[in-house]
Amino acid sequence: MDIIKKRIGVWGLGVSGKAIASYLLSILPPDKKLALLDQKNEDIVQKIFAPSTSLIFFKDPEERSLFFDAIDYVIPSPGIDLATLPCPEKIFPEIDLFATAWHKPLIAITGTLGKTSTTHLLSTLLATAGKKVATGGNIGIGMLDLVSQQATTDFAVLELSSFQLEHAHLVAPDLAIITNLYPNHLDRHKTIEAYLEAKLQLIFHQNEGQQALIPLALAPRIRADKRLAHRPIAWFSTTQLKEKQNPAIQPDDTIFTFDENGSCIETDHTGKIKKQLLAAQKIPTLSFKENWLVLAAALHLLSIKIEPLLSSIELSLPHNRLEPVATIDGVAYFNDSKSTIMQATITATKALAPRPLILLLGGVSKGVDRTLYLKELESLSLLICFGKEAHALAKAAEELRIKTKICQTLEEAVSAAHHTARAGDAVLLSPGGASFDLFKNYEERGDRFVELVQQLKKEKSLKH
Repeated sequence: MDIIKKRIGVWGLGVSGKAIASYLLSILPPDKKLALLDQKNEDIVQKIFAPSTSLIFFKDPEERSLFFDAIDYVIPSPGIDLATLPCPEKIFPEIDLFATAWHKPLIAITGTLGKTSTTHLLSTLLATAGKKVATGGNIGIGMLDLVSQQATTDFAVLELSSFQLEHAHLVAPDLAIITNLYPNHLDRHKTIEAYLEAKLQLIFHQNEGQQALIPLALAPRIRADKRLAHRPIAWFSTTQLKEKQNPAIQPDDTIFTFDENGSCIETDHTGKIKKQLLAAQKIPTLSFKENWLVLAAALHLLSIKIEPLLSSIELSLPHNRLEPVATIDGVAYFNDSKSTIMQATITATKALAPRPLILLLGGVSKGVDRTLYLKELESLSLLICFGKEAHALAKAAEELRIKTKICQTLEEAVSAAHHTARAGDAVLLSPGGASFDLFKNYEERGDRFVELVQQLKKEKSLKH
């Protein structure tokens, strides 16, 4: 389908929406109009794109019905819930528009936990291997902003959310990676099955020769889907495969796992070792071990060896992911605002063990019962709950005899942690929930935490 010949509308002008509209304006013929639907006033929208006679603006929600009457297809921003849309046949997702425009190799990464770190580190490693990489998607860079870089790029690496994938029908990455799957965004997807279905759009439309790297834990669900029942898949698992252990594994499948020494290895479908990819002693301590298994496997599937790259690179994690902020009076402060699910928070607390830990837990649950995961936090020195769901979280924690304090704001939480912590302790912001009760996004939440900690550090220095 040549969507450019149709009447197109863009709904929402966040990071993705701006990139979508800018790309469309660059390729639409002069006689075509682009409809925009947004809550911003028209004069603000005109300033974003500069005065243009190619734009038709509709104010949301007052003119929403007029907008849909004026278009054949809508390309929505990912954050817009389309469940109640009266004309779902008009949806044309951003990722499918990208798929029609991008003709170089594509690596696409999704999952519940670890996809941002994996995207960041894989892009860094590919660049170290001499590849020219364009990175974007759900990391704050609109994927359609990458199209202009295509001529000078070897790979696009995209982080994709379930929101970006749920209506996809065209995207077919050369390498699709699913990092893991935990209950998340159930306020939108309603069930874990619908959430998985959205993620699997990443591999449903792949062609022969294109590869998928998927957690072995998902194998029974994957093979139960007749669309994926017989295709070769590369699986990864932190535990070694025992012969005939998993009937979902087929003869053409590949397994990536750890051997008894902790090295990353490739095995065949029976568990027989084919190759060592990354020796245990060479696995970086930066990020979690499972992430390095995924990275080693992904590079191997791309015919790139990981070990030589690690000897000539300085690695870093993305901002807001277990990020050291400062040490004040012997207390170390860490920013893990990127944690929007409890599994990420639990993983972060384990990474900082065995030091005494004060955890700042907050945000909103996105349809998931976070109290079910609090038992994993019983070893905390103190749990400080802040924000909209603080009282519910604290009540459940107290029933588990976890020492708990309630704060209304992040500012109060940081102050409480500062006055409680002693030398040798760590204070960790790892909210385990979305930021929308108090902040625009997790970046703003993390930036505010860093600002508050730096303010404490400055106040300390002024006293001496």
